[in-house]
Amino acid sequence: MSRRWTGAFLIAALFGLFACDKPYTDYEPEVTPSGPRPQVAFEPKVTVTGNALNVSYRLTNNDTSPVVVFNRIPPASPRNTAYVSVRRDGTVEVAERTFARPPEAEANETTDYGGPVVPPGATVEHQLSVPLPLRENRPYVDQKLPDPVRKVVFCVGVARFTPGGKAPLRDADTEYVTVQQHGPSLGEQHLLCSEPTEL
Repeated sequence: MSRRWTGAFLIAALFGLFACDKPYTDYEPEVTPSGPRPQVAFEPKVTVTGNALNVSYRLTNNDTSPVVVFNRIPPASPRNTAYVSVRRDGTVEVAERTFARPPEAEANETTDYGGPVVPPGATVEHQLSVPLPLRENRPYVDQKLPDPVRKVVFCVGVARFTPGGKAPLRDADTEYVTVQQHGPSLGEQHLLCSEPTEL
């Protein structure tokens, strides 16, 4: 092999090595929470208008304990409107939620999750708009979305809130928490999801 071809081969190999900086998974793994689901009422509305997927929802905490709603996407996220991943059946999940950090993730890779603390009897409302066509956006691993995306579902992660030594922060008169991982002090995350929407 000539020096020119050897050099080209090495450059291509190095490019491939650095381009694949995150592990890859074909679909979002299903996780069964170990704790009981918080007693909350979730009323989502998902519509498609022009070049955007529009989501609005109302969540009422009917539980006896406060819950945290993980609807703050980290500003450092490449597309910080919502996370976008794919399920085993090809349905694309647009979500505000936390993700478990897999063992193969980089040791220094962390993701800050956060959201409002909703006391018993209180209600939180939220809306977001995600540009179309949808693009994959998930921490820790890469995925490939179906082309084209035909079915989408919106989900939000909630968990019973126990401070566990973490003092809630205050933002615009609303208590919220920020955590690097889905820690035990926040209990088990449960996903509340809309019915599928056809695109």
